[in-house]
Amino acid sequence: MPNFSGSHVRTQSDHSTKDLPSPTEKPAAAESSAAPAVKSPPALKHSHSFPVPSFPPKQPSTSGRKSSASINGIDRNLAAKYPLNFLVAEDNKINRKLLVNMLNKFGYKTVIEAYDGAEAVRQMSKNPSVDVVLMDLWMPFMDGYEATEKILAMSHGKNGVCGGTPTVLAVTADVTDGALERAAKVGMKGFMTKPFKLMDLQRLILEYCARSGSEVEGGE
Repeated sequence: MPNFSGSHVRTQSDHSTKDLPSPTEKPAAAESSAAPAVKSPPALKHSHSFPVPSFPPKQPSTSGRKSSASINGIDRNLAAKYPLNFLVAEDNKINRKLLVNMLNKFGYKTVIEAYDGAEAVRQMSKNPSVDVVLMDLWMPFMDGYEATEKILAMSHGKNGVCGGTPTVLAVTADVTDGALERAAKVGMKGFMTKPFKLMDLQRLILEYCARSGSEVEGGE
């Protein structure tokens, strides 16, 4: 089973993570007693991926003071350190807006929205400067798996912050082994489960984009 590293999150949608759904259906809701917020399922055996370490467990802040730039471990200046352009592909409007608002809190203002997989592919063809795609797995018209394959197959000739092709991260309630194996196979690098949390999203950004972002900024 390929290794697939990510942040274990839950959402406000009604998905179940028990059984692998058919491509035309979204899973039912994640169980309220979901696993801890951070989880390390399998890492990718993808020829173009760099080694992916497991996320460390959450640690309490050792700082006695909170600044407006960093509250409860959340870096409000993340975008200044790691400039990235995002595409959020999620058919649930509430979840989509939530992800956009979360990115805004990190300082990211260039966030394109797509309401299904087919729209995500169209948006990528029009916006080749996108560095990171937050992709729901189960959407109408075209699911996240097929959309990811099409997006990664595109040749934009761009040099994004995270590399020549966008980094695709799954945002889903379906964390069954089958779903994650398939996500890894099509080229997704990590995942965040529902409901979404700022700290989990921050970890995904740092895990998959901080290295290239710090090179752009000249390092910290």
